[in-house]
Amino acid sequence: MLLWPSNRWGFSCGRGADDFRELDQPFALVGTHPRCQVRLDYKRLPEVVYFIVIIGDRVQAWPLCGVAYPIWGNLKPGRQLLIGKIRVNISAQPNDAPWDHATPPPPGEAVNDVSELPSPEPETPRGILLLDWGEEIQTRKLTRSVTILGDAHPSLMRLHGVGLRDCELAIVSAGERIWAIQLNPGSISDNTPLIRELVPGGESLWVGDLHIWAGEKGRRSTRRFGGIPTPPAPPAIETAPPRISGAYPQIPPSHPPAGGTAGYQPPEEHHQPTPSLDHLAGTYTDRLISITSKRASRDQMVRWAISGGLLVFALVVFAFITVRGVLPIVQAVYSD
Repeated sequence: MLLWPSNRWGFSCGRGADDFRELDQPFALVGTHPRCQVRLDYKRLPEVVYFIVIIGDRVQAWPLCGVAYPIWGNLKPGRQLLIGKIRVNISAQPNDAPWDHATPPPPGEAVNDVSELPSPEPETPRGILLLDWGEEIQTRKLTRSVTILGDAHPSLMRLHGVGLRDCELAIVSAGERIWAIQLNPGSISDNTPLIRELVPGGESLWVGDLHIWAGEKGRRSTRRFGGIPTPPAPPAIETAPPRISGAYPQIPPSHPPAGGTAGYQPPEEHHQPTPSLDHLAGTYTDRLISITSKRASRDQMVRWAISGGLLVFALVVFAFITVRGVLPIVQAVYSD
C-alpha cells in the first residue's frame, strides 16, 4: 500500500547503536500490545501509549493516555520519548542526507515504498470528513496532518456518546487523501490491517455507532473497524423529577399576592452555570500544540540567522584577506 510521502526512520530503546530498529511503515504504535510496532517490555504501561508518525522528514508524537512529560506534535531531532522508565529514541533520515542505519526488517503490513513516492514533500491537508451517527451528517475539515479522534482527552476531535474510546482513530491527511489508523489493536482481529484509506464515495469506516467517509458519502460498511457499540436503550420508565440537593440554596416557589395578580412578576429562575471540561481540555491541548509549533519555527529561524551570520562573517574575512594579503602581492609581482 502506497501511503503518504515519508523518509526512512527507526527507533532504539537502549543507549547502544546495536539496538536500533528501522520501521517499515510511516506510522507506529508505542506500547505493550503485541501488535505495537514499538514494543515496550514494561508491565505497568497501557497497551498503547503513543502514536508516532513520520510525514516527509518530520516526526510527530501524540499521547494516547495519561503520561508524565507528554510530547505533542513535532518531535525535535534527538528528543526522546520518556515512557515510565524507558527512553525511546526516534531517528529519521534528513532530506538530502544518506541513511547510515541498518537495512529494514522483512516487510509487514502497510509498507511504504519510498522509491515510488512522487515527491518527498507532503501536501498541505485539505481533506473533509463526513460523520454520521444516525442524526444529521456532520462535516469536519482537516487542518492538521494528524488528528486523534475519540471520546475524551487526550483526543483532539471528540465525539461523545457514539461508541468511541478515549482515543479511537488517528486520522492522517495529505492533500485530499485521508487514512485512518486504529489505535486499539485489541478491538480488531489479528488479520485485519491497522490502517485503512478512506476513498471518496466508497465504503464507510464503521467504528462504534459512527460511519465515516472522506469527501463524498458512499455505502455503509457492514463490518466494524473497532469501537464500542452502544447497547439498545431500555424501555423508558416514568419517574418523578430528581430532587436537587447540595451546597446551593433552594429557592422556594413564589405565589402571587393575595390581593390579585395585577402587576405581579414571577421571580427569575437561577441556573448554576456548569463549566465545560471538554472545552477547557480542548483549548489547553490546542494551546500546547500551538506552543510546540511556535517553538519549532523560532528554533528554525535562529538556526537560519546563525547560518546567515556565519556566511556574512566568512565573506568579510575572505574580502579582508583578499584586499590586505593577496592584492599587494599581485601588485608587487606585476609592478616588477
